Amino acid sequence: MGETEVLCDSLMNWLSQFDVPAPHQHYLEMTDGVAIAQILNQIDPDFFNETWLTRIKQNVSDNFRLKVTGNELVGFQLPDIPAISEQSDKQQLGRLLQLILGVVVNCSRKHQYIEEIMQLDEDVQHVVMTAIQELMQHYVPCGSDQVDSAGTSEASQELQMLHRKVKEIEAEREEIAQRCHKLENQV
Repeated sequence: MGETEVLCDSLMNWLSQFDVPAPHQHYLEMTDGVAIAQILNQIDPDFFNETWLTRIKQNVSDNFRLKVTGNELVGFQLPDIPAISEQSDKQQLGRLLQLILGVVVNCSRKHQYIEEIMQLDEDVQHVVMTAIQELMQHYVPCGSDQVDSAGTSEASQELQMLHRKVKEIEAEREEIAQRCHKLENQV
């Protein structure tokens, strides 16, 4: 399985925990954009409001809209939306789902969502953290009136804290594996 498929699967694992009406347990269910729109509405209802949500047509595979609040992506390979909707391209869907992480780390309830990410399986956490790091390298605030530098700095600090937690968990896992090995040798 390629790195981009692992990314897509890990992000699908995380997104499957959102309680939205549209089916979203399998990556093919995400390709029409309806579930993604509902999840974005849940994450940041101020920006992805009900008016915006009503413009998302259900059961139409060629309609897809996505906005990332208050930021511009520079040098980030944007997903190929037609490849997602027409060919159910899992690699491109992974890139799209990665953009949702950008919304999460910039929304007002980011702490809640980050805590939920920290409850996922360690391998999934690691992939999600790496995806956030990659994305944050490409974020540039669009304007001081939309996203202030303190907000961007806070998101960066939050990301660093999450990265430290993942490293601590990985170290604990390695220590436990070593203990198990020692006990096996004793037995």
